[in-house]
Amino acid sequence: RMRARVLERDNHLCQECKRQGMINPGNDIDHIKKAMDNLELFWAEDNLETLCARCHGRKTQRGE
Repeated sequence: RMRARVLERDNHLCQECKRQGMINPGNDIDHIKKAMDNLELFWAEDNLETLCARCHGRKTQRGE
């Protein structure tokens, strides 16, 4: 349910592309700040954003 809310909130658009002035659809949900050891941050909807597969892959490669 949270995933659906975040996608809806972000209009199914990649937020990283949007910050770069591009409009691309997104279908991945990602944590803005790492949340592995912080369950409160992990479940915080405002710590989630929509990303396209390309941006999500790049962020994952960088270890973010």
